Amino acid sequence: TEGRTDAAGKLKFGVGQTVEFFLGEGANRLIIGSATIAQAANNGVATIGLKDLREVQTAAAPFLDNVISLLVSLDANSDASDGISIDAATNTAIATAIAGKTLDFAKAADAFKTDPVIVALFGALNRTFLDARTAVADFSTLFAQSRSSSIAITSDNSLVVVANRQK
Repeated sequence: TEGRTDAAGKLKFGVGQTVEFFLGEGANRLIIGSATIAQAANNGVATIGLKDLREVQTAAAPFLDNVISLLVSLDANSDASDGISIDAATNTAIATAIAGKTLDFAKAADAFKTDPVIVALFGALNRTFLDARTAVADFSTLFAQSRSSSIAITSDNSLVVVANRQK
């Protein structure tokens, strides 16, 4: 079964089936990752995050940074604090850029941002591809903390650490 997320980011799925998350159209897909969704415990609602993607769990450190950099850089309104939305024009540009090609998210960040697919995509969109530190900082605004917190990225760019302190 194939489908799209709705305006609230929800999708219908079959319990125990693998779901691929991708950008693009038809056969011209840029696969972000996949997850097998278990029975949802919360009133039939399952929450899937990037950390739940099989590829993130098994890949080297740059994989997640590159996925976050790509998604934040493609956000329709360039404001990740209100969620990430990929508009139709961007989705079409992705399909054109990936046609007949592949993109390796496990590449080192410098190699990823200069990959011909990334260069073609961001050239066509006339946008800037954000570096991992900037993108992860922007992405972290989706996870507002109710207490005072500090956010840091480890020196090898493999983890985002959030330290909460009571006010």
